[in-house]
Amino acid sequence: MTTSYLLLAAELKKNGIDCPQAEGIASYFLGRDVLYRHDDPNRFVQDCHASTFHPPVCTRIGLHMILCALSTLGEGNTPACKRAWDLLDARCGGDGKYTLDGSLTKPYIKIERPSKPSKWVTFYALLAKKGAK
Repeated sequence: MTTSYLLLAAELKKNGIDCPQAEGIASYFLGRDVLYRHDDPNRFVQDCHASTFHPPVCTRIGLHMILCALSTLGEGNTPACKRAWDLLDARCGGDGKYTLDGSLTKPYIKIERPSKPSKWVTFYALLAKKGAK
């Protein structure tokens, strides 16, 4: 659920609403290089967070959304995000589009098939990159 709170904190910031917990939530992710376990820095806390799963649901929020939220909170360009950016960039094709790793069986929005370039993943990845500058 922490990823849901991260997205909420980012949305609150975009809307000019102060969220005193935002710094703590961001620190939680940055303290483990965004995706990795404290007890094993080579394993993900949740595999779905290391993927470009879209659309987001409370139990599955993709890497592009997590990096977008961290960028909105002003943390997207920190060294702790490097490994996560590398994972996301590995899903970018030569045409600049990002690949969708997975989706719901019956998504609530029209979405591309997994393993294909996705306009939604690309959109959020580019928002994340823009916010990280």
